[in-house]
Amino acid sequence: MSELMGQETVLIMLDDGRSRRALSRALGQFGYMVLQAPDTAQAQRIARLNEQIQVLLIDLVTSEMSGGQLALWFRAEFPAMQVVVASSSLTDLHYLLGRSQQITLLAKPYAPLDVTRLFRRVLAPSPAKKPRS
Repeated sequence: MSELMGQETVLIMLDDGRSRRALSRALGQFGYMVLQAPDTAQAQRIARLNEQIQVLLIDLVTSEMSGGQLALWFRAEFPAMQVVVASSSLTDLHYLLGRSQQITLLAKPYAPLDVTRLFRRVLAPSPAKKPRS
């Protein structure tokens, strides 16, 4: 399980407070510094104040702005941030995938281990960025 440990700062923006808190606790146990936002405005404010955020996890369906719009906004405003969008709808996932290859998709339902595995994958250096040995 040590390969799933992280130390990066992540922002979790889920409308459902219980799910957001449970996932945040689990990710914290894996070593992540977790910031939480209950809504779009809060997520945007937190991101502007915390340049060290490396991953954003949002739900495709939010109560205000669509998760797809929010994901694209974050990619434009914070190009270095990895954006992960969770959805239970394959149609919505394919629609979003077609719009941006820079957004990582997470199928629902998911467990905290699924999220940590995905975070390790999106945070791993790409072959072009790997340091030479």
